[in-house]
Amino acid sequence: MAVQIRISALNTVLQENVAGLKVVRAFGREAEEQVRFSRSAGALLEQQLKVGRAFSFLFPVVFLIANLGQAAVLYFGGRQIIGETLTVGEWQKFSLYLAYLFMPLGQLGFIINLMSQASASAQRIFESSIRPTISRTSRARSSCARCVVESASRTLRSAISKPASRC
Repeated sequence: MAVQIRISALNTVLQENVAGLKVVRAFGREAEEQVRFSRSAGALLEQQLKVGRAFSFLFPVVFLIANLGQAAVLYFGGRQIIGETLTVGEWQKFSLYLAYLFMPLGQLGFIINLMSQASASAQRIFESSIRPTISRTSRARSSCARCVVESASRTLRSAISKPASRC
């Protein structure tokens, strides 16, 4: 889930930079935004490496334990077959029952991982879909602020020191 949060943070930084590209350029904040994006991408990389290290350790351990269990079933079942206390068919039946039991448990582990990713994604969707209502006064302020930003952008582009037009 931490990886999903880092991906969300990186996407937020990227979306803000793309949406506000003119404003970022107008105020000369490219370097700060690049540092902000690099920091977010670095945090994502760090989290991905941490998860990768955990998986690279856990998967071989799980498969080792499963194979040791299969070897134990084969060894003890073979001894009982040789001692004629167990038939080959009964041993095969027991071995298949174990496989039928453990395969769904392994798949459940993958499903739980997918569910945690889906939960993090749903949380991001719900957070972004809940928007506060905007009053008329705040709308007026934001349109005036937009006018000031556009005016500053025009002023910087043309390099003319004329006073900004009123909204």
